[in-house]
Amino acid sequence: MFKDDMNLRTHAKAGLAMQIEKILDPILLHNLNNQRSSLVEECLISIFEIGLACSNEMPNERMNMKDATAQLITVKEKLLAKIRCSYLNIQRVVSSLLSHR
Repeated sequence: MFKDDMNLRTHAKAGLAMQIEKILDPILLHNLNNQRSSLVEECLISIFEIGLACSNEMPNERMNMKDATAQLITVKEKLLAKIRCSYLNIQRVVSSLLSHR
């Protein structure tokens, strides 16, 4: 699949430097296009960066699992906060529409 000195890690690192679309799974990319936001893109970049930090070639340079878990939980909390905020906004709009009947 990869040629020359390219491997999954170098492919992901190069993709982060250019465009995240180049390294995302096409099905995930298709599903995300409907909900694209800077926060979602920021979280995806964070996830890839954590993956890169965990996969350094030298084991002593890899991120430890405790730190990786903490960072992934932070990403998850950011996304959940956005979902909650969107849900509350939808509830306000629906309530407003219903009160004008």
